[in-house]
Amino acid sequence: QKMWAELVILVGFATAYGLPPFTLQPVVKRAKDAVSKAAPVEPTGLNKTSYLDTIAGIVRYFKQHQNSDGAIIDPYVHEEIQYSTPCYANAAATLIAMGYDNDSSLLDSASKALTKALSELVENKCAQGHCNFYTMPCMFAYISLKDKVDKETVSKWKQLAAQIDPE
Repeated sequence: QKMWAELVILVGFATAYGLPPFTLQPVVKRAKDAVSKAAPVEPTGLNKTSYLDTIAGIVRYFKQHQNSDGAIIDPYVHEEIQYSTPCYANAAATLIAMGYDNDSSLLDSASKALTKALSELVENKCAQGHCNFYTMPCMFAYISLKDKVDKETVSKWKQLAAQIDPE
């Protein structure tokens, strides 16, 4: 419900400021109609711990493939692939923020990955040119880690983020 209200407000602003019509409006209407007619979703039985267990397994696997600069290196092609480093930083930060894993080496690993990803954004040298996909996991990782690391690290992250050219 909230999402649709936000969409209506967004469309209202777009109309008020003379933006072109929203060409996907018929698709949105069909999707809304389909959702309203869909059967209720059955509970999966999974809970927060189930998801954190899954994330932890993935993070433990990729942590062993982090290089000294903080990048996550694919074990098969032996290079950083797409947005693996910022997504790793976000996943590891999630475990830390949720109190699932308080191992200091994980905090160090997540911090190095976030620093590396932010540096790549600043230099516009993201793995395989995927800078467009770095911002969200970097910001989520930052939010989760900023109160867990020292002030110097937070300051460095802020300086890097301030240097990102969105174009």
